[in-house]
Amino acid sequence: MGRHRVEVVIGAPPERVFPFLVEPELLKQWMSGLKESRPLTEGGLRVGARSEELVEEDGRRMVVLTEVVCLDHNRALVVKLENEIFDAISSYELQAAGDATTLVHELETTYKGMMKLMSAMIGGMVQKKLEGDLERLRSLVQRG
Repeated sequence: MGRHRVEVVIGAPPERVFPFLVEPELLKQWMSGLKESRPLTEGGLRVGARSEELVEEDGRRMVVLTEVVCLDHNRALVVKLENEIFDAISSYELQAAGDATTLVHELETTYKGMMKLMSAMIGGMVQKKLEGDLERLRSLVQRG
């Protein structure tokens, strides 16, 4: 199992940050590897909404199924992620800090099959990816 936590302060209020966590076209601008997001349910963004994400990492393509499990606009988002090599819970918490937002991202991953054996080796790479992604998010929102 892998647990990761990244915290950044973004020079914009939560109302400006939150859309970057939920709108596919904005997600693709900062989330490395995300190539496409296709909704699998109708009704827009809501608890229970599911989508299929096409991710490309190191030349490999994979499909990740996602489901929104908690949604509190401009405050929190929790998404369940599943594919053949891992299950994960990805959570974002946004806290207003004056004219800025403190964004905390936590990722808890349970690896499957052979990936269980490699989980200790890839933990550092996952942490660096998350840190890089949130730094891109911060830059993108602040340029806004």
